[in-house]
Amino acid sequence: MAVAHSSASESHTGSTGSTNQASFSWTHTQTGTPKGVLVFVHTIQTSNLITSVTYGGVTLTRVAGAVAIDTAGEPGRTDFFFAGSGLSSGNQTVTVTRTNNSTIMYASAATVTAGADVNVANFEIREENQSITEVNVDDGSSGIDGLRYAAAYFGLNAPAQAGEHSSLLTSIDLGFYGNSMVVEITAGQGSRPVGFSQRDSDDLAAVFVAIGEVSEAYNFQITAGSFSFSGNDATLTKTTIAALLAEAGSFAVSGNAAELFANREIGAEATAFVLSGNAATLRKSYSLAADVGAFAFSGNAVEFFVSKQISAETGSFIATGNAAEFFHSYRLGAESGSFVVTGNDISFSNSKVIETENGNYSIVGNTVAATKGWQLTGETGNFAFSGKSVTLTAGRNILASAGNFVFSGNNAQTNHHYQLSIATVSFALTGKDATLQKTSAASLDAQVGVYAASFNNAEIQRSYVISVDKGDYAVASNDGLLLAGRALSINSGTFAFTGNTVLLEAIKNAVLYADKAGYVFSGKNALLEANKNVTLDAGTFALSGNSINISKGYQVLVTTGNYAVTNNTIGFNYNHILSLSNGEFALTGEDASLAYFAGYSIDAAAGAFTLSGNEAALSRTRFKRKQVLIF
Repeated sequence: MAVAHSSASESHTGSTGSTNQASFSWTHTQTGTPKGVLVFVHTIQTSNLITSVTYGGVTLTRVAGAVAIDTAGEPGRTDFFFAGSGLSSGNQTVTVTRTNNSTIMYASAATVTAGADVNVANFEIREENQSITEVNVDDGSSGIDGLRYAAAYFGLNAPAQAGEHSSLLTSIDLGFYGNSMVVEITAGQGSRPVGFSQRDSDDLAAVFVAIGEVSEAYNFQITAGSFSFSGNDATLTKTTIAALLAEAGSFAVSGNAAELFANREIGAEATAFVLSGNAATLRKSYSLAADVGAFAFSGNAVEFFVSKQISAETGSFIATGNAAEFFHSYRLGAESGSFVVTGNDISFSNSKVIETENGNYSIVGNTVAATKGWQLTGETGNFAFSGKSVTLTAGRNILASAGNFVFSGNNAQTNHHYQLSIATVSFALTGKDATLQKTSAASLDAQVGVYAASFNNAEIQRSYVISVDKGDYAVASNDGLLLAGRALSINSGTFAFTGNTVLLEAIKNAVLYADKAGYVFSGKNALLEANKNVTLDAGTFALSGNSINISKGYQVLVTTGNYAVTNNTIGFNYNHILSLSNGEFALTGEDASLAYFAGYSIDAAAGAFTLSGNEAALSRTRFKRKQVLIF
């Protein structure tokens, strides 16, 4: 019997949702006994405010990974809850327990009938600004027609309308945004479209799901034994099992083209899971878990596709060989074990969370890439990327609390990230072409740890904040650059640029600042250009090397520290203020100059200004009345 739509309901009608409530509920009208219930909860902000969702007293499961979040413009999120068995007949109350605040929330529900219990065969999400269309969702083609639903938060002034192959079930217009739920018009098998039709691009958080019948094989389980597949083309295909589990034994799939398709859960508790050979693949798995054992994938072309959760608690997770790839994974986590991916061409694409709590996360080999990841985090462990062409692209959050982040090798890059943050830890970017590029980060921050970028072409571009508290920030080797940054700040640590062609160029930062610390620039062609503010409190600012220049700065200020510029061809150009309180300002070396200087003030209070060396000059300098130049 195919999965069929039974009925739909919504928490609110009109133009208002739930606000300032500990919970909200409504009656879902139901004829007969449903096999499954779906509840989509929309929140008009990015944070999770949902404590629980119940249907007729049955607590629904929050489907891991089935959450879509829009973070910019008009933020909003869509969470998906589900139960596929144990439901009562007749009308039932749906209750959403929530955080009691002013945030608007709204929910919709749908029930289905079927010949057996049902499950979530697959789902897709779409989020952030884009037009909204129908999306293909694969039910796994189990031999029984599945049914697809979709729900969306959309930022236009009207709710999203149903697409060509879908029927609108519920919708609400909340003014500047709206929510909608649709169902597939005709059930079917395979990859089929469901969703909406809206060409205009706007804020979006949408979840698309396929519901299928559970097959007779609910559990594939071994206790204190062994499960083994060996030989060519060892395959578990289109399995709709609830668990593929070994408690105190071993799972082994070995040989060419070893594959697992469409599994719900693969778990090893006190044992080992081994997939070895060419083209070892896991596709559309919901959970891969090792509690106190080991997961191992070895051989060429090791791949993970559309996995919802991959985790190791007190064991090891290993993928080794050429072309090891993870696609569309929602969670990759290691709590007190190790997560290791080794070999050439290692990729993580569209992952939501990559996390290490008390273990190690390691990616080694050529062409290591993590693309469009939402969160990379290590709390008390290590996160390591090593090898040529190490790249993190379009990530939202990279965080280590009490561990280490390490990028090493040629072409180590982080691009378009929002936050890079370390507390009591080290962040190291080493190798040729080590780059933090085009970062729109609210914070690039180390509190009591160390930031280090070393070797050739170490660059940090377009960052908003680079900050160190009680730690060190180091960029070492040739061509160390900071470009278009908003702020560089140190409280009680050290910020060091060393090597040839050390530059702070075209920086429009409000503050280049050290409190109880030191700024050090050393090497040839050390430059500060177009800065707004260079200031020290009880610290040291040192520029050393050939061709040292400070150009078009608005303020150079030292309160109780030292400002030193040493070596050949030293110049200050078009600065507005040079000022010292209880400190020293020293300009030493050949061709030491304050040249073409339209400065409004050169001033030392209880300190000293020193200009020494050949061709020491003050040229075309204008001073305001009552200002004093002291040597």
